[in-house]
Amino acid sequence: MLVLIPLIAGVVLTVVIAGGGDETPSGKNASAAATPAPALPPIQGLQIGVEGLIYNVTDVRLLDFDSPSAAPYLTNLQRPPKGNAFLGVFLRVYNPTGRAMGSAPGFLLEPSKNPELVEQNKATESPYSFKLGASVPAKGVIPAPGSAAASGQFPGGLLLYGVTSNTTKAQPLDLVIHTAKGAIAKLRLPPVPQVNGKPGHG
Repeated sequence: MLVLIPLIAGVVLTVVIAGGGDETPSGKNASAAATPAPALPPIQGLQIGVEGLIYNVTDVRLLDFDSPSAAPYLTNLQRPPKGNAFLGVFLRVYNPTGRAMGSAPGFLLEPSKNPELVEQNKATESPYSFKLGASVPAKGVIPAPGSAAASGQFPGGLLLYGVTSNTTKAQPLDLVIHTAKGAIAKLRLPPVPQVNGKPGHG
């Protein structure tokens, strides 16, 4: 709006009064211009609460080198020899609290019938890998919706393990969660097919 203010000597000062204080300089409503945060994926399948966070296993599968769907998860890895395979555990971690919290820095794969065959997760160059020890934002989840790790064919970030025929014979398998504070929790995984003598079996 324009307001005319009379001054001495007949000079008129023009003052511009801006209306709608919630508008940006471009004239667009600031609240309307804000991008809403992506909705969190629902918690489905295996889950366990540990130190305020919810660890949710969304899928467990042997990754077959001959399967196109598995290729992005096996980036720059060599085909394993006979009797060996790669197992993928796909994980989301939810934070229902009102403050950011660090996720567990360690995950082991333990055959319950032969714990001596326990496996540490392997380093991977896959863009869909799960980042160990990552911070989970308040009321959030990792992998974050819209991130590379969250956009793979299988939901959740990848934890990759090398397994053998002896590993699969000693099922059921447990995912052993080791937190930074020293807590240990186990999540019983669903059965996977037996590894046979075929190289890269999955």
